[in-house]
Amino acid sequence: MCELDPTKNLFIAHDGALGPCVYLNQTRGDGEIPRIFCGKDYTIKRPYFGNACEEGIAGILEKPAWREFTQVFRRRKEIYTQVFGALSSELSFADLKEAEERVERLLSRNPLPETCITCYKAYGI
Repeated sequence: MCELDPTKNLFIAHDGALGPCVYLNQTRGDGEIPRIFCGKDYTIKRPYFGNACEEGIAGILEKPAWREFTQVFRRRKEIYTQVFGALSSELSFADLKEAEERVERLLSRNPLPETCITCYKAYGI
């Protein structure tokens, strides 16, 4: 889960653009976000969900683009809760390994948004 949890947080830039976090809401003029991830250079397109000054926060949070983006993180949180919440307190290493493998399989079916794949925060770092 992203450390900045876009299901509970948002960021409004100085120009009014609302985004899920400060890392995806940089305000370079060309709309590109430079990023280095695992030693490689990437350029991420700044996602645009709307302008809080013009549309209001509530209006943006009801948009399909915002809902779809945050739904990915809701599903990923549900996966963790379902798998690890079902484990007993008397957990063996084999049980833990099996749970981790199950989580990995389920998360692979619910991938991060393209803009988040190369962000350390998405991996809890």
